[in-house]
Amino acid sequence: MTRSNHKHPVSGEPIRLGEHVSWKIQFAIRRWLFIGTITAITLTCWVVGSHYAPVLLWWNLMASWLAIAIESVVGMAMFNMAQNDGKVIRKILTMEQDELTALKTILQEVEEL
Repeated sequence: MTRSNHKHPVSGEPIRLGEHVSWKIQFAIRRWLFIGTITAITLTCWVVGSHYAPVLLWWNLMASWLAIAIESVVGMAMFNMAQNDGKVIRKILTMEQDELTALKTILQEVEEL
């Protein structure tokens, strides 16, 4: 798996470019400015759309697409993060198993004395 020089914003682990872009997009959309802007556009479209229906139709289609795009970006980041967490957990479990095996060997050697 090829990794880039980008780092996960929380853990600092190396991540791919796609994951990096996904986190950057999430940081941009999880701001009050983004929510306020989308709300202002929505209210404007509702008002204008009551007099000119194509505006309301256009905004409903764009808002639907935006929701799918945002959920996809967030989903990709969460999926990649879960995969990376799984790798770390499996590595820790393997280390614990190796340690347990070593301790059992030591215990057997002590019992033989």
